[in-house]
Amino acid sequence: MWNLFSAHYYAGRWGEARAAYARKASEDSGDVKTHAALAALAARGHDQPEVERQQRWLAARGDALAVLGLARVAALQGRRDDAVTLLQRAMRGGVERHFLHIDPDFESLRDYPPYHELMRPKG
Repeated sequence: MWNLFSAHYYAGRWGEARAAYARKASEDSGDVKTHAALAALAARGHDQPEVERQQRWLAARGDALAVLGLARVAALQGRRDDAVTLLQRAMRGGVERHFLHIDPDFESLRDYPPYHELMRPKG
């Protein structure tokens, strides 16, 4: 099921993705990935009340995946400093960096030097 949701999302079929994630949220209201996706979809749709509702939910969770969701919203809204700070926090919590450079939600960061520094291989 997640593959189908992701396919809708990454194909840019926002309405279909939002409907699928909303159904998932009604079945499992505690799923972080679902709330992160709903937050990103709201940001893409400029639905600020929904963005704020989902951000409150994610912030209350506070785990690394929730923080990654907050970073997605920040990047989608053009708040690059916030996005990088949140990505750093998510990575300290265990989120892997290996997929972030191809994630379209972080496209606004691709030409941003602090993001390049964060993504640079270390060690």
